[in-house]
Amino acid sequence: MALLTMDPPWSVIFQGESITLRCQGPPVHKQQPTAWYHNGKLLEHTETNTYRIQNARYKQNGRYECQSPGSTSSNSVTLSVSYELFTSPVLNVASSAEPLEGSPLNLSCITQLSPYRPHTVLWYLFYGNSTVLQGPVTSSEYQVPAVGLMDTGFYSCAVRTESSNVQKWSPRVPITIKRVPISGVSLEVWPQEGQVMEGHRLVLHCSVATGTGSISFSWHREGSAEVLGRDSRYEIPSTQQSDNGQYYCMASNGDSPARSLKVQVTVVGWHHVAVQWPGDGCRFRDGGSSTPYSPCWDLPASFQLLPPEPGNVLMAAAGRKAESELRAAGVSLHPSAAVSEHCCCWQRWGP
Repeated sequence: MALLTMDPPWSVIFQGESITLRCQGPPVHKQQPTAWYHNGKLLEHTETNTYRIQNARYKQNGRYECQSPGSTSSNSVTLSVSYELFTSPVLNVASSAEPLEGSPLNLSCITQLSPYRPHTVLWYLFYGNSTVLQGPVTSSEYQVPAVGLMDTGFYSCAVRTESSNVQKWSPRVPITIKRVPISGVSLEVWPQEGQVMEGHRLVLHCSVATGTGSISFSWHREGSAEVLGRDSRYEIPSTQQSDNGQYYCMASNGDSPARSLKVQVTVVGWHHVAVQWPGDGCRFRDGGSSTPYSPCWDLPASFQLLPPEPGNVLMAAAGRKAESELRAAGVSLHPSAAVSEHCCCWQRWGP
C-alpha cells in the first residue's frame, strides 16, 4: 500500500497557495507512472511520485489518493482550500480625511491574517490617484511628512503574499487637502491713531498672522458696499472730509474670508481765522466775533512759530518778507494762505 503525504503538511490551504502531494510505494526496477485520484475519480498520471497543486482554487477541495507502481491505493488525505488567507484590506487615515496644508498624512493598510497562517509575511503597496506611492514593502504604514494641495485625490492600498499569488485591494478613500485658514487679520494705519490732516496722505496696511496659499485682500468702509481696493496696502494721497469713517480689510485664500477690526479715520480740517490789519492793530474774525489783536510779526508767546504738530498748529503769513521768515522758522503754510500786504494768520485746530 502506498503512503500519501503533503508538503507542507497542511490540511488547510488558501486560494493562491501551493502544495505538493507525494506518493511513496515499494521500489520498482522500472519507472512507471503514478495514478492520482480526486474525490474517487482519476485525476491524472504523472511520471514522478509527486503531484503539485499550484495557485490553489476552491474547486480543488476534497479527498486525494494515489497509487504507485506495484502497490495498492494509498491512504486518503483531505485538503481544504479556504477562501481567505487574509481579509480584504481597509485603508485607514490616522488624522482627518481633510488635513491642512503642511500637516502630516498617516495611512495604515489594515488586514487580518487567518489563524491558520498567523506568521505569513504580507507585502503592502500604497496608491495615490492610481500611482504607486510606496511598495511592495512589509510595513503596513505610509506617511507624507507635509501635504500640499497637489496631494488631494483618491488613496488605496493593496496586500499580497510574497509569491503574489494572492493580492487584494482596499476601497479607494478620498482625501482633500485644505488650506490653513486665514486668521489674525490686522490693520495698521499711518498716521497713527488714524488722525490725518486734510490734504495729507493716509496709508492703511493689512496683514495676516496665519494662512497658506495665495492671499487676496479687499478694503471697505463701514456703511458702503464699494470695494475701495484689492491690495494689502490702501492709500489716499490727499484726504478730504468725505474720507472720514471706519475702515477695515478682508483677507481670503479661497476659503472663508477673515476680517480685521475697524479703525476710525478722522480727517482734521482747517479752521480759518482771518486777521485784518486796519493800520493800528489786527482783529481776529472767527464765527462773527472780533477780538483786537497785534500784527502777526508781534505775536505773543502763545503763538510761538514752531514746526507743525498734530493738534493746534499756527499757520501764518504776514507779507512776502514775513512769509519767508516764517518758513525759515519751520512754520508750514496752508496752501490757501494768501500772501498780501496785510497780516493774515491761520490756525489749524485738532478735532
